[in-house]
Amino acid sequence: MLSSVATSIIAFISTNIDNIFVLMLLYAQVDEQFKKRDVVVGQYLGIGLLIAVSLLGAFGLNFVPQRYIGLLGLVPMALGVKEW
Repeated sequence: MLSSVATSIIAFISTNIDNIFVLMLLYAQVDEQFKKRDVVVGQYLGIGLLIAVSLLGAFGLNFVPQRYIGLLGLVPMALGVKEW
């Protein structure tokens, strides 16, 4: 359990390094209408939503039989082929 948490934290940090650059660009555009508070609140709401959806997906996998979980990787490929 602890190793899963550590792996999740490391994966989150390594995949969100580009987020620092996006936040810098947003902070550079702050003026009277677009405030720093908007950037901070949007960041927290976005990350909170991502975490909530991830947790729902993780708990939802408890209801899928173990032998079918590997087949879930076909879903994004099928969506890509369909859009192509």
